[in-house]
Amino acid sequence: MPRTTAAVELTPEQIARAVGAPAGTVGTYWPAVKKELAKRGLRSPAVQIAAIATIGVEVGSTFQPIHEFGDRAYFTRMYDGRADLGNVRRGDGARYHGRGFIQLTGRANYRNYGKKLGFPLEDDPDLALKPEVAAAVFADYFKERRIAESAEKGDWETVRRKVNGGLNGWARFETLVKRLSTLTGAAARPAAPPKPRTLMLTSPLMSGQDVVEAQRALGLPDDGDYGPVTASAVAAWKQFNGYPDTAVNSALTPKDVAYLTLRAKLPPAYERRARERSAETAHGLTVPEKAVAEMERWAKLGWAEKPPGSNRVPQLVRLAKARGVLPQYQGMGFAWCAFSAFLAALGAGGKTADLMLRKGLFNGLYCPAILAEANAGRFGLRTIAPSQAKRGDVVLFDWGPGGDPVDHVGRLVAPPAGGKVKTVDGNSGQDDLQVVLRERPVGLVRAYVRDS
Repeated sequence: MPRTTAAVELTPEQIARAVGAPAGTVGTYWPAVKKELAKRGLRSPAVQIAAIATIGVEVGSTFQPIHEFGDRAYFTRMYDGRADLGNVRRGDGARYHGRGFIQLTGRANYRNYGKKLGFPLEDDPDLALKPEVAAAVFADYFKERRIAESAEKGDWETVRRKVNGGLNGWARFETLVKRLSTLTGAAARPAAPPKPRTLMLTSPLMSGQDVVEAQRALGLPDDGDYGPVTASAVAAWKQFNGYPDTAVNSALTPKDVAYLTLRAKLPPAYERRARERSAETAHGLTVPEKAVAEMERWAKLGWAEKPPGSNRVPQLVRLAKARGVLPQYQGMGFAWCAFSAFLAALGAGGKTADLMLRKGLFNGLYCPAILAEANAGRFGLRTIAPSQAKRGDVVLFDWGPGGDPVDHVGRLVAPPAGGKVKTVDGNSGQDDLQVVLRERPVGLVRAYVRDS
């Protein structure tokens, strides 16, 4: 029988040569990571290979916890207002940007890992860069996602997907796995070719050649990152091509990709629905255009709170009852900017407004929720570029610098121009709160959103 050898422990010097990192840095950080993995029962050579290769990809040859690449403006653009990350205050995007070996991101993650591990991460996010904290977060992440099971099966593609959400950095990861396997004497199963996956908005962003393929089919710049622009374009493509209302979202399953790239033909029901939608658009104004026209009429009629400060507009209360709005919304009694914007769309046959005001499927009365759902392409909402914004689109903006996290919503009266944005808003005005026409600097706009 062939002679077998037991797997050996790697020294910091061996790890340093394998990943191209300074030996002193590896000697500082690897023992802490190894200790935290062992505390969670993760001791096998395969797990250690997975951990070293992951660190070698996520932080490169530094082999130490790092800040996510980017500046304050980038973090604000990417993460502020992201309810899915728990970023509920203005500035959370920058304050809770990625840190550590695997880029802990978002207020909720800092809070949850802090409570679980006993570190005040929410109060002091830079603690995530300390060796013992970064190591504990990393090891706990490995434990939560059951990465050991995949590593011990030699399923390295799944290991990478569990960490990254995709196969970003796959070539280096695969190289490191082979190199480390040779050094330890552990068996490394040949990596299987990447499997088809569902593309969706994640943090960090999914990336890879499959994203590039989808972007090219959509006519977008093919940067390979599945970000909000790509997600929004996917939702628009699904709407245009007759997907059922419940399936119009920002995710691309392998079957969706086959339709998008013309490798498969859309079902007849989709084609029929697409023709019907096209005919509806051709014979009249869009839902957003009808909605803004109705709100302009309300503004001319002087619809306002009566009595002032009551959060009740008698005319809107009557409309809400007539249009079948959920009972808990009919009497108003809340800040009503979003309520009026979507109530107008409901009268125009808006599907997003129906899902919100009649079915209660999402909290569209809360501006950060509108932004989060639009970023994800859900409920017929999608973010659009300023250059695409047109009359009737929803505008999310701050009253002034430092909104927390998104202050207000209205509808565009005309595309932004000359550094100004003209809207018609509910729950607005200089004195009494009413439906009024407003003009503000474009710098206060947080996002332009299209509803259906």
